[in-house]
Amino acid sequence: MLKKALSHHHKGQLEEAALLYREILAQNPENADALHLLGVIELQKKSPIGAMELFDHAIEVNSKNADFFYNRGIALGQLKRFDDALASYDQALALKPDYAEALNNRGAALRVLKRLDDALASYDHALAIKSDYADAHNNRGVALGELRSEEHTSELQSLRHL
Repeated sequence: MLKKALSHHHKGQLEEAALLYREILAQNPENADALHLLGVIELQKKSPIGAMELFDHAIEVNSKNADFFYNRGIALGQLKRFDDALASYDQALALKPDYAEALNNRGAALRVLKRLDDALASYDHALAIKSDYADAHNNRGVALGELRSEEHTSELQSLRHL
């Protein structure tokens, strides 16, 4: 049944997939994959609070799946809880150190937190793993621009104090 649900999910048939995931959970409320994938649907439907509940339950059942923490980080970012999102990405990376997407999103959380040097390091790490990762290249460029703007502003303020 999970394969059928995944097939619907990949085709964008979210309601059909959600129904099947719920059927799986009715039979086995501790099915971590069904919990996680239902949480992904909640994310796709722009319901990060509902997604968080499902991701947290999936993590309670299986705390060894990097994807669970990665998607939890996305939900936390949507809720503007960037410190928590960063911690969730770090948990994903502890389980799967070569997770380029988690490194990219980690960089995005760091950028919002104004930790630009750390964000750049995270993007660089993602690109070392996946050199053609367009989002990481783009996000790295945005962070560099912000860093240069910050440096320029700092220089201007120093000149005003002379």
